[in-house]
Amino acid sequence: MTRSAVSGARSRRGRWWSALSVGLLAAAPLSGQASANTAAAAETLAVGEIMEFGVQFGPIQLGSNQLTVADRETVAGEDVYRIEVEFGAPIPFFRIHDRQTSWVMLAPLRSLRFERFIQEGRRRTSWRVHLDGPERRLRVEHLDGQVADPAHPDATDPPLEVMLPDAPIDDLAILYEMRRRIASGETSFRVRRYYLSEISPAWFELERRDRTRVPAGRFDVYVLRAVVPGMSMFTPESDARIHVAVDPPHPIVMVTTETRQGRLTLYLRDFRPGTAATGGSRGS
Repeated sequence: MTRSAVSGARSRRGRWWSALSVGLLAAAPLSGQASANTAAAAETLAVGEIMEFGVQFGPIQLGSNQLTVADRETVAGEDVYRIEVEFGAPIPFFRIHDRQTSWVMLAPLRSLRFERFIQEGRRRTSWRVHLDGPERRLRVEHLDGQVADPAHPDATDPPLEVMLPDAPIDDLAILYEMRRRIASGETSFRVRRYYLSEISPAWFELERRDRTRVPAGRFDVYVLRAVVPGMSMFTPESDARIHVAVDPPHPIVMVTTETRQGRLTLYLRDFRPGTAATGGSRGS
């Protein structure tokens, strides 16, 4: 998300931390082939799936990042998947905790709700983004009772006024939309439905096929160059690469990106496939 950073040391931490903990990659469909798209989405969006990543900043090991398809629920009368990602870094005298949750429909794959909780030292903030409102307008709800100050924006706050594309996808849903596109046989594509697409279209381009070794094993991968304006990990200047497994269900194997402070790498430490759920529980 692109917001002006607060001045001072805390703001500098916020910029590289935002690059570390916000979405890893993005993609979105162009059109049509609804049944094939649904089948591909079901293949890559399975309840119980866990991808656990080690996080390395330059030579420093920062902790782990776990991405999980936690359950199925009902939101606004729709059957959705609840996706969660959580990061914690054991930095002495400075606690970092970032938790994000997304509620995603399968057919078509789209986001209805997106929440984020961030703790950096003594500072905490949490908010919910509603993507299912009328008139295709983004609605932001601050869960901690704080109200964003337009005169002094925080780098981690979402924008207050955005016109949404049709069937928008958020920072977590795009991970699964990217894998759906891979499962459908596409390896180079444009992003049309990322919910901050007003900035400019994003794109993913196959750079090469390779074989990548990580603690979770050795994988044949597609290496994609990723540019997602609006996401700090994937700006044109970040020179980001995403390694996605060639074989189903196409887990994310590695992500590398350049920040102003150094090179950031996320590498797959453990992968546990999920299974299709037979039903959802009633949510809000």
